[in-house]
Amino acid sequence: MKKRYFLVLILILLLFCLNTCFAQDNDTSLDNNLITNDNVKITTYDLVKYYQNDSQFEFNVKENNLPSKDCTVNLNVGGKNYTRVTDSYGNGKLNIHLMPGKYSITTSYKNTTVKNNITVLSFLESKDLVKYYQNDSQFVFKVLNKSTGGTVSNAKVTLNINGVFYHKNTDELGLGKLNINLRPGKYIITLMYDNLATGYNITVLSFLEGKDLVKYYKNDSQYLVKVLDKSGNPLINKTVKMNINGVFYYKTTNNLGIAKLDINLNPGEYILTAYYDNLEMGNKIKVLSRISGEDISSTYGNPVNVSVNFVDSTGNPVCNKLIKFNVAGQILTAYTDDKGIATINLNNPAGNYIITYYADNMCSSNKYIVKNDCSLTTLNWNTGADVTKNSLIKNNLPNSELINQVINSAKSGTPWITFKGGIGNVVFITAGIHGSELSSQVAVLKLISYLESNPIKGTVHIIPFIQPKATASNVRNYNNVNLNSKANVPGTISNNVVELICSLKCDNYGDFHCTQPNGDPGKDVAMGSYSPLSESAKIADFISKKTGYSKLIYDIAGKEYGGAMEDTVNLRGIPSVTCEVLTPHGTIAAGSVDKSFNMMKALLQYNNLI
Repeated sequence: MKKRYFLVLILILLLFCLNTCFAQDNDTSLDNNLITNDNVKITTYDLVKYYQNDSQFEFNVKENNLPSKDCTVNLNVGGKNYTRVTDSYGNGKLNIHLMPGKYSITTSYKNTTVKNNITVLSFLESKDLVKYYQNDSQFVFKVLNKSTGGTVSNAKVTLNINGVFYHKNTDELGLGKLNINLRPGKYIITLMYDNLATGYNITVLSFLEGKDLVKYYKNDSQYLVKVLDKSGNPLINKTVKMNINGVFYYKTTNNLGIAKLDINLNPGEYILTAYYDNLEMGNKIKVLSRISGEDISSTYGNPVNVSVNFVDSTGNPVCNKLIKFNVAGQILTAYTDDKGIATINLNNPAGNYIITYYADNMCSSNKYIVKNDCSLTTLNWNTGADVTKNSLIKNNLPNSELINQVINSAKSGTPWITFKGGIGNVVFITAGIHGSELSSQVAVLKLISYLESNPIKGTVHIIPFIQPKATASNVRNYNNVNLNSKANVPGTISNNVVELICSLKCDNYGDFHCTQPNGDPGKDVAMGSYSPLSESAKIADFISKKTGYSKLIYDIAGKEYGGAMEDTVNLRGIPSVTCEVLTPHGTIAAGSVDKSFNMMKALLQYNNLI
């Protein structure tokens, strides 16, 4: 019986011991200083230290309640990992060389990790400064002993603000001071001492306070400026000088320290400068027009609505108000609707106009730009080719989308482009009757680009490449045929052009060529004839005088060059000229493109188109 009791007692003791062991194995205690886990205990303490002093972060590791010597401990602080090996007592240390600030540090061994805080104090102490301009407030700083935390006297500190360096020594209390005489604004001041640099904000307030002003023309809004003393209190009965639009004004502050200025300037943007006690301050003043519109762009032949907004002095729309519009000297009128909008319809010739609107002794203006109408047609005469295969053409193309369209048109046939800018003379210009005469073809492309953005007073038809196939191959003739001797032969390409010119009832025609050195005529020249149309000679003379190039007038059209384009059109009743520039065929001589272009412009000037 005793034996049985003894066995039961032994079993109870064994169970108690097992429970004790299991509890000890699973115990985890966390209090910022002591962590136990899996029989590992890490003891640590939070650290507060001055920058660069000798204080270290210390830890102790035990296993099974015994010091764990020569164990490798992992630490992480400031985003960096470190390892340290414990001594025979399980102790370890880590030097802390971090900049002033607050950090977390973790200490890990096996499956146990403890977390602590590290605070690195600066031995340079100060705070941000906010002060009014020219008051007595100073930037004050203190230097501390990084070992003891006590003050350091006679420490030489370098300060940098606004790009200027200063050197100040601390007094017996460890304090240093710097006068701040900077203009109103925000600055950063940097303190430097014993390999430590730290920055603070300096805000210098203006004792003149004003705001930008946006107002409608001649409404009651005023510019306000507040004058303060150097402690921020309003100053009463003080005179403030103001300058706007070159005029000076003098205003006195009221019982709130505020000076006021009426703004009666025309709509526009201005800078107002206020002056007081050697300080000036600028603000933007924007005067809005009560009558306003927008710049408008259109093309000839396309009517456009021009709308104007009219508002009262607070910006609300005014209905049933008569608005006068002045467009190129023509006066038109319209009344505003319930939204304060008055609208007229315009369909002017190509040109650059200014539209001026008037109401209640107020006016405003906008641009009205009318571009030439432009149309492109491909004449399907079995002449199409890619003219950019001719490298001299490709390398001298003006850069525009319209030119790209002309080049694409030439791939299918002969491109014909028309510009219309109003009622006036009709002129036809061609180039490329000889494919290897390149300067005149490049010049006419330059003319197309010019007419995209320059208005004309009439109509200009242009064929830049009569025979694109010859141009692409850089050869003179089309299928070995000189088209400039077949213009009077029905069914030929050159005759097709003649018929087109005549069907359009053109006033004048110009055919543009290149002549070789020592060739015929062998010079820069405008050519015409006296008969049957004396105006042909008159045009050639005008171009010669306008450009300074030569002229060559023949007695009778077609006598020297039968079947030529110019002569054939002259004989059909339309005054015509041929213009030549000197350059070898198949190439482009320096300056030859501009010479041809100048003669084209002279032809348009003769017809009062530009």
